[in-house]
Amino acid sequence: MHPGSPVGGTGMTLRPDKRNEVLRLTDEVLDAGPNPDRVLALEELLRDDPEACEAYLDRVTLHAHLRHEVGGDSQPAIPKGLPAIAAADRENPPAAPRRVRFRAAAAAALLGAGLAGGLWFGTRMKEMPTGAEPASDASFVASLRNAVAARWNLGDAVPAVGERLRRGELSLAAGVAELELFGGAVVAVQGPARLALASADRLVLHAGTLSAVVPPGAAGFIVETPATVLVDRGTRFGVSVDPGGATEAHVFAGAVDVAPRGGGGVRRLTENSAARIGKDADALVSVPADADRFPRPGERIVIPLVDGDFEPGTPVPDLDVPAQAGGWSGDRCRIVGPEQGIAPRQGKGMLRFISTGNRPEIAVLTNAASQQWQLIDLRPLAEDVAAERVTAEASAWFNRVGGDAGTDTRFAVGLFAFRGDPARAPEAWERKDASRLSSALTEILTDGDPATWEPADVRLPVPSGADYLIVEIHASENVKNDLAAPEFDGHYADAVRLTLKVAPRPARTGGP
Repeated sequence: MHPGSPVGGTGMTLRPDKRNEVLRLTDEVLDAGPNPDRVLALEELLRDDPEACEAYLDRVTLHAHLRHEVGGDSQPAIPKGLPAIAAADRENPPAAPRRVRFRAAAAAALLGAGLAGGLWFGTRMKEMPTGAEPASDASFVASLRNAVAARWNLGDAVPAVGERLRRGELSLAAGVAELELFGGAVVAVQGPARLALASADRLVLHAGTLSAVVPPGAAGFIVETPATVLVDRGTRFGVSVDPGGATEAHVFAGAVDVAPRGGGGVRRLTENSAARIGKDADALVSVPADADRFPRPGERIVIPLVDGDFEPGTPVPDLDVPAQAGGWSGDRCRIVGPEQGIAPRQGKGMLRFISTGNRPEIAVLTNAASQQWQLIDLRPLAEDVAAERVTAEASAWFNRVGGDAGTDTRFAVGLFAFRGDPARAPEAWERKDASRLSSALTEILTDGDPATWEPADVRLPVPSGADYLIVEIHASENVKNDLAAPEFDGHYADAVRLTLKVAPRPARTGGP
């Protein structure tokens, strides 16, 4: 790995909740002026925490830099030298902690912002030996969350999915890379693109296209380009920079403040609006908003299974595989409260497996398991399924009575993908060995301790062409010694969950 590379390492990072609180209080102090309560709260967060101080300094310099770029009359109470520090960082992003500059600038920033505790910070930092490193490495600002056909111009320093990234330059030759900044924003970058990670809540896009999803707790995320500075206000937006440095900003939800480097003040773009800003221009030229021109960050869709926690009062029909979404059905089961020394894993109820069939006349010894199914319609995700960007992940918890050598011990959770009309799912299930597109099943053997629930999870890459999923949970009759129901002494399931993970999607159409 090349020296100075933004990739790799295992240092600690500031907790996201603490970072967000530092940034919130800093914004309030700089926007509304020092308030004793805010000052004391911020002072406490910064005390003995170099990473918190680094986040604070980044925020102070960004305030100064933004006001400097737009030529605003109102100035935050910050020393004049800080905007130059921010500009220097932008042009030469450091790959290691800024020890000496950080000490001097942070102390100056605290005093300049009117914080009562500035002296203790300056004194404490002066006592640190000149060559000493902070207690933890704050230079990591993001991680590579996903990559789709990504090719990097980074020599040997190619990041792996899940790897943390330092401040510094990144060059993506092709494909889509999804970055999760430690400040909370998630960014999809499409190659060819050049960008710099400046901090946990700021990046610089030199050329190329990106889109960002910024949750409410991460509002204030900043994207700089050759033509403008954009400040997110809790939103989804896209940014593109052409070879000449002109920038387009498209807002898909929420709002973004735009400050052209050519001056003219801060303008706000709101939902479904977009503008083009020339490299040296001070005006925004309206253009149609077009989400298809930008990559889309991946999604994690938590599917609300109907009664995944099996709360009392919800019937469990003794029916075959369901023909539509909306609830469980299957073999004979019932929802119960605490019994036989077993309490629900989640909520007030749990599912008890009773029989391996759903009709009394069925010969129970011919069946292998007591099954419950729920159908999930995938057709709203048809485009992503067709491109094989969807992965399904299911989990469930199981428990049973202690019993004896004749007590069944096996449970399972499974996922099955089918093509066709969900209304015909029962027919497809009858010939599932031939009709299913793919499936995955995880079985577990449980202990005999009623006090402990045991988890099982399963993962299935959804194949192209799938129209629906069947989620299955079951208790196996792996000791075939029961001639009539109830076939299970006390076997339970609870807290069934399903998540669909959708990989980042490239832009559907070309850029400007």
